[in-house]
Amino acid sequence: MRPRSLTPVLLLGAGRGEATCGILYLAAYLRRNGIEAFVRLVDDDANDDTIAQSLTALLSHVKPKLVGISLKWFNHLSRGLLIAQTLREIDPDVRIVVGGNSASYFWRELGAYDCIDDIVLGDGERPLLSVCRQDKSPPNCVTRAKDGSPQRAPLSYVQSVTSDEVFYSHFDDMFLSGIDRHSFSGWVQPGKGCSENCVYCGGTRGMEQASFGRPTSFLRPVKSVQKDHHEIVGRGWQLRYDFAGGTADFLAGAWQGHVLSHHAVTYFLWGVPARSLVDALSETFGRVYVVLDVGCFSQTQRHDLMRRGLLKPCPTDAELFETVDFCRQHPNVKLEVCGIAGLPHTSEEALREELPLVEKLLERGTDVGSQRLESQPGALVTQHADRFGMVADANTFEGFVDWFSAHGHATDGAFPMVRYSDAKLEAKV
Repeated sequence: MRPRSLTPVLLLGAGRGEATCGILYLAAYLRRNGIEAFVRLVDDDANDDTIAQSLTALLSHVKPKLVGISLKWFNHLSRGLLIAQTLREIDPDVRIVVGGNSASYFWRELGAYDCIDDIVLGDGERPLLSVCRQDKSPPNCVTRAKDGSPQRAPLSYVQSVTSDEVFYSHFDDMFLSGIDRHSFSGWVQPGKGCSENCVYCGGTRGMEQASFGRPTSFLRPVKSVQKDHHEIVGRGWQLRYDFAGGTADFLAGAWQGHVLSHHAVTYFLWGVPARSLVDALSETFGRVYVVLDVGCFSQTQRHDLMRRGLLKPCPTDAELFETVDFCRQHPNVKLEVCGIAGLPHTSEEALREELPLVEKLLERGTDVGSQRLESQPGALVTQHADRFGMVADANTFEGFVDWFSAHGHATDGAFPMVRYSDAKLEAKV
């Protein structure tokens, strides 16, 4: 006789603010398959006491048989463990499942915690449903051997361009309050994964292949992305897309049937956008904000890193300013150019180029976003900082958990960094 399904289910993010949109896709998939799933999209708990209070209230209200915690990013680790430990204290019988990029990367370490029952590796829709149905061998899940050690299952469920089971639905049912639902910022995932291997990133093509089993990035079926828009366009005033957004033709198909002239859109991408994409965004939306990642603000360093295979394809300064000038021809388009200060293989020449480029961008009315080099699990510069004459604030599971625990579980927006060992060079950066 098949065991009774674990329902209802409560899905949480492990960071403050808005959780990743992955829990919305998961909840929708569970509901379409007979599991009553709820999400808490926005978490404003500021300390351990308020975390315990809100979790107690959530468990009392939802009475979930299973709680899923999204460990999407590395800054979610310490807070995610705190949430899991607190849940276990409140209700020893609730099943606690973690998933996401960081859970997939640190599955061995997380498998040692008694407060975690299951770890979902890679894409989570079918594995989580299988756990909810209490199947004997759910795919992509970490199991425990007789000696209690975690055992990694093969990644038998890998989403691809043909995977059509992922799309938004049930927005009127899954949220626990109207305030939470209206806090949704309009994220849509036209695609998944990354096709590049940047030296500083923990979500590279190699990492995606190891943790998710996917060889490269892919675009979801356009009909699935259409369903996303059908669910959310009438419920908000903005849409947001990331790097794998596709071409103007792809997005035009996803927008089909919707009038978006009163909506705003934010589009994050790297390289320079095709002019047809800028035209399509401008013609479709009332306001457009394009965020362009150029790696760093030195053309010399950019080209050197690309030559070494350590950076995605990035524009020359000339190509960048051609894009800036083209975007300026569209009154409803605003452009931000962002980069990272302190990437490996910098030089005196590279450092001298950065400020003049930023000043020229600002003179053209372009916003500029700059950040220091973060330490990310699995990133080449994090795991082998000494090869680049650098040192990382954290590079192990224990190191990341301890660092974020000491910094309020990232509630203040702080991140561990990678810095140059040469104090003089670091000061110039």
